[in-house]
Amino acid sequence: MFWALDPSAALYLQDRNYTMYFNPSYYSNDEFAVYHTEKYIKLMAERPKFWRTVLQTGYDMLFLDSDIIFFKNPQLDLIGDADLEGQIDEFELEQALDPDFYPEMCGGGFFLKSNERSVTFLNELERLLILRPDGIIDDQQAINRIIHNTTLARIINRKSPSEPDERLSVRYIPFQQYLNGWLFRSHSYAQILKPHKMTYVINGTMETFEPSLVHLNGANPEGGKLGLMKKFGWWDLYDNHTCRH
Repeated sequence: MFWALDPSAALYLQDRNYTMYFNPSYYSNDEFAVYHTEKYIKLMAERPKFWRTVLQTGYDMLFLDSDIIFFKNPQLDLIGDADLEGQIDEFELEQALDPDFYPEMCGGGFFLKSNERSVTFLNELERLLILRPDGIIDDQQAINRIIHNTTLARIINRKSPSEPDERLSVRYIPFQQYLNGWLFRSHSYAQILKPHKMTYVINGTMETFEPSLVHLNGANPEGGKLGLMKKFGWWDLYDNHTCRH
């Protein structure tokens, strides 16, 4: 299901018979919302409402931004033992690989179970985005404020996990499975082995991996994200938006 953020997007998706959700009571903006402008901040503040609406149907949710390329089924990378499983959103390879480091989690690539702990998490997320304490202005900052607070969340695949309790349980998805745009653009990558295999170098050793997805967050090359997808052979749509497969 696609979430349309404005009437024109809703009409576009509807005309092409895509399953979509549009709520006219949410803040919307037909213009491009530049990162961390007031328009962008208002759009991000609506996210907890939508996420909560999905979870209240009883369905679990895999939420993915539209600037993501899929190579394999991303659901197969989910372990299923945590309320929240999300993409690591670090700039540095060493931090993304460090099992003793609590990295940032991305607000544009995560799985959330439908249960009371998750709804409580979203309620707190919405509260933070309304009050904006300590400079918090977007959903990702608020998410990380919560999951790094040991009174609200417990991270189960870093250091020594605690026994199950009523806190939100959190699992980081390895970057080799859900690759973020910062690491994708990093000088740490020696090459991209087409079609989907990639390499990274750590401590002088080259490792090869094949991610299920690449999230192009933070990637704004000449030609845009679409140009980047076409460059690496990752764009499979014709001009009429039909798929060549």
